[in-house]
Amino acid sequence: MEDIVKSPNDTRQYRVITLENGLTALLVSDHKTRPLSPMSCSSSRHSSSSRQSTSSPGTSKKASHGCLAGAEVLPDVKIGEEALVPSLPKLSIASSIANYLSSANCEGGPRSKSPDEGHCEVITELGSGSSSRPQSLEQPFSDGTSEESMSEDDISAHGGSDSEPESDIESGHHSRADSKQHCNARKEKMAAAALCVGIGSFHEPEHLQGLAHFLEHMVFMGSSKYPRENFFDAFLNKHGGSDNAYTECERTVFKMEVHQKHLYRALDIFANFFVSPLIRKESMERELEAIDNEFQLVLPSDSCRLQQLLGSVAREKHPMRKFMWGNTTSLKKLPEKDGIDVHAALRSFFEQHYNPAVMTLAVQSRHSLDELERMVREIFSAIPVREPVPELASILTCEPFPLERFVKLYKVQPVKKVNNVSLTWALPSLLHEYRTKPLEYISYVVGHEGTGSILAYLRDRLWALGLVAGNEGTGFHHNTICSLFNITISLTEEGLKNVHKVLTAVFSFLAMLRKVGPVKSIFEEIQTVADNNFRWCEEESPLDYVERLCANMQLYPPKHYLDGETCLFEYDPALIQKCLDHLLPCNANIMIISCHYQNQGICTKKEPYLETPYFSYEIPVEWLAAWSSLVPDPYFEVPQQNKYIASDFTLKEENEYQSELPVKLHEDQRFRLWYKKDTKFNVPKACVFFQLISPIMYVSAENAVLMDILCDTLLQNMSQETNAAVCASLDFTISVNENGLIIRVVGFNEKLPVLFDVILHHLAAFEVKQQLFENIKKHVQKRYYNLFMKPSHLCTDTRFSILQQCHWSNIEKRMVIKDVTVSSLLCFVEEFRRQLFVEGLVHGNFTASEAIALGELVVKKLNCAPLPTCMIPEARVMQVPFGNQYCRVASFNIEDHNSMIVNYYQLGPGAVKQHALAELMIDFMEEPCFDTLRTKSQLGYDVSCSNRNTNGIVGFTVGVCCSAEKFTCSYVDEQIELFLSMFAKKIAELTQEEFAMQVSSLVKQKSCSDLYLQEESDRYWAEIVTLDYLFDRLQREIDFLKALTLEEFKESCKLFLPSKNPGEPHRRKLSIQIVGYGEAAIAESKPIRYPSSQTPTSSTGDIHNASVEGKTLSYKRCIEHMHNVHPWKHPKRPHDQNSTEEISSEDVAYSLQFLESVVEKQEAVYVNDIIVFKRGLAVFPVCRVTS
Repeated sequence: MEDIVKSPNDTRQYRVITLENGLTALLVSDHKTRPLSPMSCSSSRHSSSSRQSTSSPGTSKKASHGCLAGAEVLPDVKIGEEALVPSLPKLSIASSIANYLSSANCEGGPRSKSPDEGHCEVITELGSGSSSRPQSLEQPFSDGTSEESMSEDDISAHGGSDSEPESDIESGHHSRADSKQHCNARKEKMAAAALCVGIGSFHEPEHLQGLAHFLEHMVFMGSSKYPRENFFDAFLNKHGGSDNAYTECERTVFKMEVHQKHLYRALDIFANFFVSPLIRKESMERELEAIDNEFQLVLPSDSCRLQQLLGSVAREKHPMRKFMWGNTTSLKKLPEKDGIDVHAALRSFFEQHYNPAVMTLAVQSRHSLDELERMVREIFSAIPVREPVPELASILTCEPFPLERFVKLYKVQPVKKVNNVSLTWALPSLLHEYRTKPLEYISYVVGHEGTGSILAYLRDRLWALGLVAGNEGTGFHHNTICSLFNITISLTEEGLKNVHKVLTAVFSFLAMLRKVGPVKSIFEEIQTVADNNFRWCEEESPLDYVERLCANMQLYPPKHYLDGETCLFEYDPALIQKCLDHLLPCNANIMIISCHYQNQGICTKKEPYLETPYFSYEIPVEWLAAWSSLVPDPYFEVPQQNKYIASDFTLKEENEYQSELPVKLHEDQRFRLWYKKDTKFNVPKACVFFQLISPIMYVSAENAVLMDILCDTLLQNMSQETNAAVCASLDFTISVNENGLIIRVVGFNEKLPVLFDVILHHLAAFEVKQQLFENIKKHVQKRYYNLFMKPSHLCTDTRFSILQQCHWSNIEKRMVIKDVTVSSLLCFVEEFRRQLFVEGLVHGNFTASEAIALGELVVKKLNCAPLPTCMIPEARVMQVPFGNQYCRVASFNIEDHNSMIVNYYQLGPGAVKQHALAELMIDFMEEPCFDTLRTKSQLGYDVSCSNRNTNGIVGFTVGVCCSAEKFTCSYVDEQIELFLSMFAKKIAELTQEEFAMQVSSLVKQKSCSDLYLQEESDRYWAEIVTLDYLFDRLQREIDFLKALTLEEFKESCKLFLPSKNPGEPHRRKLSIQIVGYGEAAIAESKPIRYPSSQTPTSSTGDIHNASVEGKTLSYKRCIEHMHNVHPWKHPKRPHDQNSTEEISSEDVAYSLQFLESVVEKQEAVYVNDIIVFKRGLAVFPVCRVTS
């Protein structure tokens, strides 16, 4: 066997072995890696790899820029990623293309970008604890990530390719339940293993759709050797580990991580799930509830809806047509009706398909290769050889999509306010063409944004804000049946009106590409970038790494397990041309996705599973004829040479400033600069952060809106220049936080200053044309709407509206955006630049003099006056009163049948000691929280707990996303309180041995080395933006934890947990409850009656019909009432069917509908107006986390 090709920068050792039962294993020994260094550790566990999508395996990392361990940020954080739509920066099919293309409004994809969380304020709330398995309910805000991939809000300008994990739920991926999703993107260097079974949803029987996903859930529910249902979870939690699994079309992946010394036992438990799983009949009902809860969560996801709609176009009984999530209908009701024994079918599916011959295993540890081989052979050889996996049906040899159904024009009504047009072609499978990766070449030339590109042409005409092109690399889009190529364009209102001309431009560009043919120099540029990335690749978390490797082992020969996904090995112009020749108008599926269809009566059909409204039309013959004979527009041309591709990889020396921690290199009235020369990772890369601090963000909601528009406009203005940099693996974001604007640039240091200068130039010479301003203004307005339509976003936004002394919610910003003008934007930008304080961090392969030059460049370019210290804004937090405060509001999305309940418990200002105590308590809490509320009580698929650091104020949250059809908010709140009472008892009974083990686990996590340069940089930057400057925070926490006694810990927990005396209101609790549209939740809620003298005071006040105030309504009346009191239902007006005028006009003022329980609660305070409620609260002084 040939040696595995690995990066020269990779110090790990590899060995491939094949067991007698046919299982192939890749052993990864990292015992020679960098030593542990507490000075370079994160204070929180690594956020596990992206939550995958049903149709797409893989992962993506979330880096928490500008946040301390798990910093919770409101949506709109990384403007560079989340603003309008980017073209694809990095071209690996298995990486960045997947960021968007699962649909026109992609919320999902495994490696996905943050969603349409646009750019609102970053709220520095840290949650360095964890959430139990499913991603934290508020994690989209916790680390600047989102639950959704690229939505229409992401499609326009792009500031980098910082992919973030995607919620498996939103992405449509079948994930059993996520591993501990800690907000920070780092974790202790654990041992990890992942096993990929080469079967998936495509293999399940036609009459039991969702069976493969169901089995994935059931496999982890105990084995003959380890029968206790949650034994594995408890074992891993005890030893600092986690586990997860996901199902996609042609493979199912199971993964786990644990402390190194417990690897052997963990592997034994893990392997026995495949040796002899119990698949208990009594566990099925409960786990089917989890499947159904997961299905309910994907219902409002546009990406999932569009994927299922596209699948419905496939031939009858074809695997591409399957409903892969499964629900109670497909897995219970229909089988019962047909007399099918689902339990027997699960066992049969396991015996038939879980054969070691189709299993690939990857294990990483600090054990030697010989030790790893001994473990794997001893443990995994026990998996019995089963019947050979049958081949997929012969129908797979047919084209999956018959042209008469595929080549049509679809009009689709989305959940969100988006206007996209999406073109999809189904090519023969290209999985085996990994050496050339022809679709990467095509995605590069179609997706570029420079002169002569499709996007530049459309932007000149103000028809589009962004474009993404490529193959997502997921199981649905890239499999043994076919490979899909997609172009999705984010349209302006004018672009929607001129959609035929937009399509004509696309086909004209493709005609130009076919005529010109493949260009070798462009292929070589793509190849060079991929080679550079592989040559200088940095480590990722072991859990992410083995998950990726075990899937790659199904696709590539052993020699290319590591580089097959990334690198391009040979230029095959004939193959590229063959793919280009397939991208014809007569082969294209066209979907126009527009929020304007909602009230036009156009989308009269519904996709049967996710009930997406749509209608299909024959593409007019004259259109096809005109497109097929197009002469390429002379405007179009292939991309020019990329000047940003790095060629100098010299590692620089810095003799004067050498330190384990950042040093203050410069400080005067204009700017403060922190610097650290990298001597650990030894890569020719750097991370540069600069914060432009100004108090004007606090002044008004209008200023917050103008800052958002400024960011989007900047990205649009400079996209033609910056796109090439992003394609060359330079990454940048422009984001807004409480104090102003943050510019972040990372990547190979040689060309980094050039990109940085471009960004500063566009900010210094800012200008915007009237029509572009109007387009961006409408786009931002839609983004605000999309944010508060999502319960998880609304929940966090509402909580911060109460907790932050000054916070502008998305509802408030949407209310004032109609009043902003071009002149007000230009005045705002001038005022913003006039007086600033600049603070920065330069970390990596730059010398001190080069770092100072970057700082001086900022103040020189912007020519700003110094901002006096007294004017630097400082965030303050409201003190939650003793007792139980409830803020219950109706969801704005009547299609969403899920409620969101997040209970926040506030302690108060804290030093390192208090924050470490809270984190330790959450470490004890997370496994029983998940087991009690999710597994046993079946409250919902998403259950989480996390400690919170809100601008220095210590607290923690417990959150549940539940079905509004099944549960009331009050019931879920009561279950959370019962769990906390049980947990308080558990803490009271904690033994010294249990305590010492958990403390040891947390200390190990904090004593680990950063895995890559940006991870270390993010941690330092978090200390700077919070003004804590505790760069050695981890060592301080370690010292405290080592000295902590069991009794001290028990006494501290009493401050958080329920008192033995129920009448003693010693806790400060704030419960945020977003009521979904389900019978149970609505019937238990009623609008709050206002005192006769009180009226709402703001956009967060209430505006409902006085004739129904205070009355308990029937379910039907409640639904009618909710419709009437919310602005989502408006009198119908005559309209032209082709008109794009919104029935729900931009002038509608949305406001929170405050509710209370129909059952009176003792000592319960319900918020009926946030401003009025906050007037009665005390305000904490400015808090800094100190030693």
